[in-house]
Amino acid sequence: MGTIIIERQIWITHIEEIIQAAPRLVDALVHKKSIDSNIDVESVVGGDTPVIRKITGESLWTMGLFGTSVPGTNLMGELGFEVGLSYERPSYAIETEFRFTGDEASRGDSFVFGSWSIGGRYFLNKRNISPYLGGGLALVGTRYQAEPRISPFQNKWEPDDSDTEDWEGDSGLGVYVIGGIEMLRLSSN
Repeated sequence: MGTIIIERQIWITHIEEIIQAAPRLVDALVHKKSIDSNIDVESVVGGDTPVIRKITGESLWTMGLFGTSVPGTNLMGELGFEVGLSYERPSYAIETEFRFTGDEASRGDSFVFGSWSIGGRYFLNKRNISPYLGGGLALVGTRYQAEPRISPFQNKWEPDDSDTEDWEGDSGLGVYVIGGIEMLRLSSN
């Protein structure tokens, strides 16, 4: 009387885990085994798993539409598309985006623009609505072709040399600065 013959302990983190823990505890007591010797994938409880201490963040997909205008041409508000991926923390975000817009009209000015960027943002507060500032690097490519013009001395279109590809364009690496306001930061959507 009063002497402990055998003792086993199992730690649970929620009362619901008693369903997984009880058969393991009984098996360990009856067969005089350690509590860790009878664990399987259906009987894991909170005490069996180490607490992994990691900095939390979230990955977000972005999709959007934008308009492009080229001053001095008939290209006004051309529709563009963007997709991106970002990793966001409470104070900052790292992001990459791809943007594309273009209109290769058969008559009229034609413009094609594409860019891939990688950069970051710093949030000025940790509230639900936060202004941010940021910047990064972008690889940009553009092409432009002016519409054929009517010559003042002729009553016809100037010849279109389609074989000569009179597109003007350039590509290169650039730096950008960004600012704005992010809303619904506390939402899981």
